[in-house]
Amino acid sequence: MASEATDWPAQEALKARRDGLKARIEKLKERKKAAEAAQEAEPHYLIVLCHGLSGTANDLNYLKRAIDNLATATTPSSGEGLPGFRRVLVHGSSCNVGKTFEGVEAAGLRLAEEVLSLVETFPRLQQISFVGHSLGGLLARYAIAVLYHKEGDAERVCSLDPLYFVTTVSPHLGEPNIKHVTAVLGQTGHDIALLPRVSEPPLLFQLCTTRTFLDPLAAFKRRRLYSNVQGDTMVPFWTAAIEIGENGDHNDGARILGRFTAKATRYEIGERGCEHELMTFEQEAFTVPEDSEAASSSAASQLVALTNAVPSQLTAMAQGLNSVGWSKVAVKLRVSLWRPHTWLPLAHARLIANERKGLLSLISSLLEDGQPVMDDLAKYVLGQG
Repeated sequence: MASEATDWPAQEALKARRDGLKARIEKLKERKKAAEAAQEAEPHYLIVLCHGLSGTANDLNYLKRAIDNLATATTPSSGEGLPGFRRVLVHGSSCNVGKTFEGVEAAGLRLAEEVLSLVETFPRLQQISFVGHSLGGLLARYAIAVLYHKEGDAERVCSLDPLYFVTTVSPHLGEPNIKHVTAVLGQTGHDIALLPRVSEPPLLFQLCTTRTFLDPLAAFKRRRLYSNVQGDTMVPFWTAAIEIGENGDHNDGARILGRFTAKATRYEIGERGCEHELMTFEQEAFTVPEDSEAASSSAASQLVALTNAVPSQLTAMAQGLNSVGWSKVAVKLRVSLWRPHTWLPLAHARLIANERKGLLSLISSLLEDGQPVMDDLAKYVLGQG
């Protein structure tokens, strides 16, 4: 993991923004005490849903309903000690609709501001979780770093207790093979392709290897990621699952998947005859060896990052990001001879049972078979999975 002795400009900018929000977060503590004294009937638990590239707040509507329905049917005393499941607020982020090409930093800052404004509106909130789909997972990782702070020995995100951090098919390690289309994807494409910034490594490299971004992620009680095994033309399995080959190789997808399945536990979900196969693996948290930290902070290592030596970057990124610990779920959505739409490369949208309005709504019925996966996710963020 890179040393924090000298921050890169992106980290300095983030910390300056974090400092700028301190006064508002301090006021949250005062409002929370007043609300608790008044016994106001407001939500206690906030779950933020973050859409992906060119997405909308409607994309994760099925998941929102699944969480709401499960929370309503759950007694306040069940689960892992969450106070009052009936007081859950599920918020579909909308601040980046139409703005997702502006880069992870710009969009992540907007998301942080949206969450802070929401928490200011509901002062009795006590706990927070995030679910990020695709690019939304990267934006959520940036936003929590902006909102992260300590209250004594306790770690907080926007003055709340961080519970669950979940991503669905997010390009955690970037995707170096999209360099030829970065002009179309704007600054976001530049970030995902792991292109270096002026006088500093790629932003995603920093998100995966520095304490500025890893400490906020590690503060969450549990972390889970979902990846697609097949049918996803948007985000490859290796980057969504934070799994790479030997020596940083990311192009041998079959071997990377084979290594994962060999250590995973398999089970099926869904209706009889339409089951999806899930493969799960618990990546335990670990401490990166000191010699690795020293190497990552050396001038030679920094030069490697700046000159875009992809295998070396990916090795350091995967090691750093895996070190916080993850529950990894690889999803093999069912392909049926009698359901021709399952042959299409729509797994990226099928996984979340995407309910986007507009043109995609014309095929929304073809995406519904991802609903059992979202039901599984809903149970997880309510402490039942």
